[in-house]
Amino acid sequence: MLSRMAPLWRTSFLCMLFSGTILNCTAHSTDCHESDPSCNSLTLLAYVLPVINRYFVYFDVGSTTTEAHALNLFTGALSPVMGSPFASTVAGFPDPTGRFMFSATFTAAPNNIRSYTIDTYTGVLQPTSVPLASANNQPVYADFTPDGRFVYFMNNTSLDVSAFSIDRTTGNLTKISDYPTSCACANLAQLRVTPNGKFLYVIGNGGAQPISGFSINQIDGTLTFIANLNTGVALSDGILVDAGSQYLYAINNTGVVFGYSINASSGVLTALAGSPFAGTANNFRGAMHPTGRFIYTVSVAGAQLGKQDVGSGGTLSVASTLGFGTNLQYVTVDPTGSFGFINNGGTNNYYVFSINSVDGAPTLLAGNPFTASGNPGSFSVARTQSNR
Repeated sequence: MLSRMAPLWRTSFLCMLFSGTILNCTAHSTDCHESDPSCNSLTLLAYVLPVINRYFVYFDVGSTTTEAHALNLFTGALSPVMGSPFASTVAGFPDPTGRFMFSATFTAAPNNIRSYTIDTYTGVLQPTSVPLASANNQPVYADFTPDGRFVYFMNNTSLDVSAFSIDRTTGNLTKISDYPTSCACANLAQLRVTPNGKFLYVIGNGGAQPISGFSINQIDGTLTFIANLNTGVALSDGILVDAGSQYLYAINNTGVVFGYSINASSGVLTALAGSPFAGTANNFRGAMHPTGRFIYTVSVAGAQLGKQDVGSGGTLSVASTLGFGTNLQYVTVDPTGSFGFINNGGTNNYYVFSINSVDGAPTLLAGNPFTASGNPGSFSVARTQSNR
């Protein structure tokens, strides 16, 4: 670009204003002003500063503090964020833009949702100054529409979903409504928004063990109930959707994974041929690789990480396993699909593994297990963008 601009500098001054307008000035002054009569606009271009993606890993310790680490995407190394661990914070769910984080407290309403801002350059977490938001009773999991405009919290004991709109400037939440699942179950376990943002699914525990489906209004974020699919089996805290929003997987703690196709228009679930698929012994929770090609499950009783390939038609391969730890609780994969994180329940340890980009195979990094400041909870990874 400089070589193309050089000849122009001999007869005139080229200047790009913050507005993105390029001016050609023939005056003797080197100042660039739109009001200068000797300056003519050559063209209007969008001036875009280089955008740098950064990745920060968060987990709560004892539900009272949050550890934050910068993730090195080349090595998987975690470096503590300045000021970490943060007191009086609870790590939760970073929004798709990496600018805000929202966490739930396992209590009845009101004021059971906390909001934080994420410094996109440093990863520092700061509570917002607005009053806390209120889901219904005992919110646990949350998920977002892909544009980051709406967030949904699953309420464990009130058996419903609380919907909020997100102010894209402040991160403040505005309650939309609570939406009942009408499930004949003891409690709810987890929810998931499809990557295309069209549908939301919730799994229940106890009773009929349903998967409840909702369609998402793309304009205002409201939910419309689709149906309850009664599985008749005990599902656990694992519901996964592939990157193409075609397949849903529900993890069962008897060592199988149920697979369903998602109707692209209605959101209705239909069991896949061959479902349920064999998983790993006592698989409990899981994570979907961002490409949708692999799923990872953890087994509390067997203390092992399972990896399965997502094949043609959504079928799952036989699981390959990696054994370590004593009480693996949650598995999280970073947005690039390069590294995964698992906490070891009842200890101050956690594990980091790399992911082979070809076959998805996990490999523990040297130095595992790593020590936290306390017993770590589930992990979340924020991908931030800044010009610094």
